[in-house]
Amino acid sequence: MVHSASIVDRNSAELVFEEAKDKYPRLKTIFLDAGYEGQDWHQEMLKKYGWQLEIVKRPFRNFITAQDVGLAPKSNFTVLKWRWVVERTFAWISRWRRTSKDYEYLSSTSTNLIYAIMLRVMVSRLSRNGATTKETRYPIKY
Repeated sequence: MVHSASIVDRNSAELVFEEAKDKYPRLKTIFLDAGYEGQDWHQEMLKKYGWQLEIVKRPFRNFITAQDVGLAPKSNFTVLKWRWVVERTFAWISRWRRTSKDYEYLSSTSTNLIYAIMLRVMVSRLSRNGATTKETRYPIKY
């Protein structure tokens, strides 16, 4: 679902939940970022939709590392649970020129482009029949 950026996160989540409840009946857990915290809101969503909401937070470091004392370069990179799935999908979508920037006037056009791109990505992955990318490009000749 694509919507305007002026909608608050929690309100937009309810719009997405409303659209997803009939489309994905097997859905049980939804992973959210820290912008969706709030026990009351979680309980309300659990009653309304029956889904568990899990917040994926950045880990809190309370110990000294080699970066802290200057023995190694400082790195802000932290692996977050399930975040790679989202980032990988965004990478697939942004590889297409039309979605690399926000060119579209209508949000429905953006939504349809995302569907078309993901359809193309998934069909190309299914058509490989389990072969790796290298095997697809350079088939083994017997």
